[in-house]
This record gives sequence, C-alpha cells and structure tokens, in this order.
Amino acid sequence: MNKKNIIYGTIFLAVIILLSFIGFKFYHHFQNAKIIARIEEINLDGIEKQVVEKINHLMEEVKKHPGSAENWGRLGMNLYIHNFKQEAEPVFKKSVSLNKQDFRWSYFYAITLDDLGAGEALGWFERSQQLKSDYPPLGIKLGNRYLMNGEPDKAKPQFAKITESERKVPHAHLGLAKIAIQAEDLGEARLQLQKALQLAPEYREAHALLADVYRRTGEITKAEEEFNLMEKLPVRLDLADPVYNEMEAEGVSSFWCQVRANNYLNAGLLDEAELELKKAVEAKPNAVSYTSLGYVYQRKQQYDQAIEQYEIALKLDSNYVNALNNLAVIHFEAGRKDEAIQLVEQTLKIDPESIDSYLNLGTFLKLLGRRAEAIEAFKQGWKLAPDDIRFPYQLSWLLASSPEAKLRDGKEALRLVEMISSPSQINNPSYLDLLAAVLAETKQYQQAYDTAGRAYVLALLQKKQDLAVEIEARQKLYKANKPYRIK
Repeated sequence: MNKKNIIYGTIFLAVIILLSFIGFKFYHHFQNAKIIARIEEINLDGIEKQVVEKINHLMEEVKKHPGSAENWGRLGMNLYIHNFKQEAEPVFKKSVSLNKQDFRWSYFYAITLDDLGAGEALGWFERSQQLKSDYPPLGIKLGNRYLMNGEPDKAKPQFAKITESERKVPHAHLGLAKIAIQAEDLGEARLQLQKALQLAPEYREAHALLADVYRRTGEITKAEEEFNLMEKLPVRLDLADPVYNEMEAEGVSSFWCQVRANNYLNAGLLDEAELELKKAVEAKPNAVSYTSLGYVYQRKQQYDQAIEQYEIALKLDSNYVNALNNLAVIHFEAGRKDEAIQLVEQTLKIDPESIDSYLNLGTFLKLLGRRAEAIEAFKQGWKLAPDDIRFPYQLSWLLASSPEAKLRDGKEALRLVEMISSPSQINNPSYLDLLAAVLAETKQYQQAYDTAGRAYVLALLQKKQDLAVEIEARQKLYKANKPYRIK
C-alpha cells in the first residue's frame, strides 16, 4: 500500500469516527429533547405553584447538564412523587444509563415500572439487587413478586437471607410462612408467624394467617382468638424504606407537607411539624391545613395561636367539624365549659355521625360529673364506630368507678376491658391502670394491686409522672381491699 493510500485511509477512518461521534451526540441530544418535550406537555393547570416551579427548575438543570445522572434522577424523583409516574419512567431510565452503579436510579426505575404494571419491573428489581444485595425492602419486594409469579423456590432465599441477618424484619418471616402454607407445612408456618409476631405484635396479616393455620389444624378456639385480635389492629404494617424515603422527602406539595407533619406529630417533634404545616398553609390555604397547624399550637400549649388558626379555618369553612371540636377542647380546658359543650353540640348538628364529637361530648360530661349522660354519649359514639377502642375504654372507667351504684357494672366493665386487650397494651400504663380499676371493682384486689404496680413502673419508665402519681394513689386503695371511685 503506498503512502498516499495510507493517508486517505487514515482520513477516511477519522471521518467515520467523527461522524459516529456526532451521530452519537445527536442521538442522545434528540433523546433528551424528546423526554423534556414529553414533560413540557404535562398539563400543570391546577398544580400547586411550588410544584410547578420545582419541576421547571429541575428541567432547566437537566438542559444545562444533560450528562448528569443526579440531575436526571432528581427530576425523576420529583415527577414520580408528585404523581407524574408515566413521565418519570423515561427520566429514571436516562439516569440509569448515565450511572449504572447508583442503586437509587435502578431501584426507583424498578418501582416506577412496577407501579405502571410493566412486566420488566421484576428484571430491574433483580438488577438493583446486584448493586445492593443486603437491602431488606428490596428483598421483601422481590420475594413477594416471586410468590405472586408462583416461584416459591426463588422467593424463599430472599426471605431467608433477611431472617438470617441482624435486621429484625417481620415481613420476611411472614413470607416464609406463606411459602410453608403453600407446601402444607403448617408447623413451620406457625413457627414463622410466631416469630413475626414476636417482632411486631400488631402485625394484622400475621395474625390473619395464624388464624388460618389454627383453623386448618382444628384449633378453632385459637383461630377465633386470633381473628378477634386481628380485627382491632391496623390494616397495614409498612416496612421502613430509607432509600424510598429520599424520594418522599423531595415532595413539596401541600399533601407531602401534611404527611411529614403527621409523621413529626406522631414522633412528638412539634417544631418540625409546625414548620411543615406552615409550608402547607402557604401552598394551599384551606380549613384542613389551618386546623392541623392550630392543633400543633394546641399541643404546644400556645392556645392563642391555636385559636387564631381555628378561626381562620372556620372563616374558610364554617362547618369544618375538626376545627370546631379542637376549639371546644381549648374552651373547656380554659374553663369556658358551657361554650365548649355548645360547640360540640353544634358539630353534631352539622355531622350527626362525627366520632370525635361524641368522644369530646362524653369526656366533657364525665369531667362535669354528668356521668349518666357521658355513658350515653360514649355509647352513641361506639354504635357509629364499633372498632374504635376509645369508647369501650371510656365506658369501662365509668362502669367500674362511678360513685353512683346504679351506673356501675363490674362484669360489663371487665368484658369491655378484655375486649380491647391487644399485645401492645402489655406496655401501656393507661390500659393497665384501667384494668386494675376494673379488677378491683370485681373484688379481685390482689390482681388489681399487682396490675397497678406494673402500670406504675411503666408510667415512670415512660416519664409519665402525673399518671404515675395517680396510679400510686389507686394502688393504695387496692392494697386496702377498696375499689377506686371517680371524685
């Protein structure tokens, strides 16, 4: 080959490489533009301003830095969490293509595909596990998916691996129990369900399956006990998923502010809840968000601020029962008892089936010494909400400890207190305090004394000093073979 041909060949190869590079860049530019165009076609009418602004900002970041997996991923997270899942799917796919080693993008892509009912979701969950093999939420998802597909042999290692680790995950034992039931190994199923319930006594699904195991083995009484217990428990037991929580944290809509506020409230983090609810009020000023903010102030004993929020809520919706009920509680605690009862009665005219209204009315009447009326109010509320244990709890107290003999009914009080018993009550000093009072009313003084002792210790351990003082006073009565009477 002569020198001239070598030069031409080199030039030709360089041109081919250059054209391939240009084609590659053009293809990706075209694909990026196509994804962005699809997002820009979303109808954002009626979407909260801060959501629109954040999505638009993230799209601009993607346009500036199209090679950033992080930018594409954050855009996908925000689309997904604000209910634009169809649009999130190609965005997550893009982030995966840019960084195949980041577990988040593969995992979020799999979750999105799963939500959209796409068959390839399973493959992406499996691919995600190759990146993070020891993540229990993913193992549970995979195990459950294999079970749904009729592949217990693939599901079993997923669940077993989690139970063998140091992590305590009741969902894994439940999965193994399901596999054992399919194989008709009821002894193994029972063992796994008992392990699940040791970790999570309020795991409704585990109680339901255990009831079925007892039924199959002919232990009908135990089956009925499990079924009755199951009826009192929450429908779901969610498994903590810290990686997915990162996506939830991206939510800026009033809905997600409310969700985070509720989580903070449940954890007793009132300042954090207040901050989130202020965002919710700013994003979507309505009676619900103002009432929620008022409740935070009420919990913080900042009553003037609470009243202000409730009044704003009632200007927006004069018939908003939650605001009226919360306002009634503040009035009652401030000594404005007639006004409080009038407000609760007003709520019952607006909504005759308001559970909280009957609970508040009964409580107010009980504290005013109008115990017969209180009993009727609690009974009315219980008829409307037979699964709400707050009503039998209040009724048990009145039936066991009212000063008026005609109102007391120890046997019925004992029936009610046993009915609301659940595994979680073992460590609940308020429940044990009630149980002790009921036992004393039925002349089981030694048991009442012992139960009150456990309640007292738990109250101290849980730093409920005022309750501990009250329990201690009642325990002295039981030691002297005397029942407790409401003063």
